[in-house]
Amino acid sequence: MTLATRTVTLPGGLQATLVHQPQADRAAALARVAAGSHHEPSRFPGLAHLLEHLLFYGGERYQDDDRLMGWVQRQGGSVNATTLARHSAFFFEVAADALADGVARLQEMLQAPLLLREDIQREVAVIDAEYRLIQQHEPSRREAAVRHAASAPAAFRRFQVGSADALAGDLAALQAALGDFHRTHYVARRMQLWLQGPQSLEALGELAARSPPGLPQARLRRRRRRCAWASSLHCSWRSPASPRCGAAR
Repeated sequence: MTLATRTVTLPGGLQATLVHQPQADRAAALARVAAGSHHEPSRFPGLAHLLEHLLFYGGERYQDDDRLMGWVQRQGGSVNATTLARHSAFFFEVAADALADGVARLQEMLQAPLLLREDIQREVAVIDAEYRLIQQHEPSRREAAVRHAASAPAAFRRFQVGSADALAGDLAALQAALGDFHRTHYVARRMQLWLQGPQSLEALGELAARSPPGLPQARLRRRRRRCAWASSLHCSWRSPASPRCGAAR
């Protein structure tokens, strides 16, 4: 299927790719941040992964089951996230008419997370459980051994998952480090957004322009092209050079 696409640059430098899929009854959004385990402070290995978890607790506007994950699940959609060495990514898919509500939740959690101490403690325990499961997975152990045996660069040996031993201790310092990491890396110029659905390119562009909280509205600079997109993620979704997703949430 040939789909119409458009790339726009939003205020602050955020680049958005819009994909018009006329016959679709589903829509999807993916936000990718140029920050992963290679960018985290050496004191807290696994911090980027921890932040990925904490972002799903949302901000002030959307609370409890109205946050992105619970809301998407009630819509019968899917939601996912992953933290890699150099990128983190957040994805959801819902019915087409729910896209705007989902994007509002996605943008709030990425731009204005609460990062509360009780949530940090809870998610450190979750990550530690993930770490212990990975320890029992032979391919993952081999991969970790290769990383730690590498002589250079040092960032290649980063501890991507995290554990209670790596992240526990000074909770105030960990909370501050999470805030610093978020403020440094979760900014428009380091982020990309993909929106795909049956909405027109103009409507998707308007939605993208509304989505980065705190950034001024401005005229979009755009280039238009047409390309064939392969079928993926139930809605013919594929982002250019998209990251490998982790386990579905």
